[in-house]
Amino acid sequence: MKIQINSLEALERMIGNDNALEIEVRNSIVQEFCKKHLKHLVDQKTREKEIKSAIKAVREEIQAVVSETLGRVTRDYYDNITGIDLHPMVKRKINSLVADNTDELIGDTVRKCVEQAIEKEWNESKTREYAERFATSQIYGRIRTEILKAIGAPQ
Repeated sequence: MKIQINSLEALERMIGNDNALEIEVRNSIVQEFCKKHLKHLVDQKTREKEIKSAIKAVREEIQAVVSETLGRVTRDYYDNITGIDLHPMVKRKINSLVADNTDELIGDTVRKCVEQAIEKEWNESKTREYAERFATSQIYGRIRTEILKAIGAPQ
């Protein structure tokens, strides 16, 4: 049902003091105003189009920056990344970093192995030296005992 009232006084008399009816009339007025004057601003399809367009623009800009700085990105039919062809400069930098870190890692490993071998050899030589000294003192002790026996001296 559609009622048209051209006078504010007539509208006030019709509503009276009914707050619920007044709120309902106000909401109807706002909705009609929006339909007539603001519809183009809240059109869902237009908004979705603009969002998709913005996402596409951002994605293209990101791809341009990546292509410029890192290399070419290849994608499949579903837009999944299938590969990256790095720029030669980026490849050289990565290879240099890997080589430096690998050399350092290998150097540390070799150094530790050499230190362990030296320590093991040192310990073995100390043990051998101790055993030789002990054997030498035992031999000298027996020789001394035999000499003293031979000459008849008290031990």
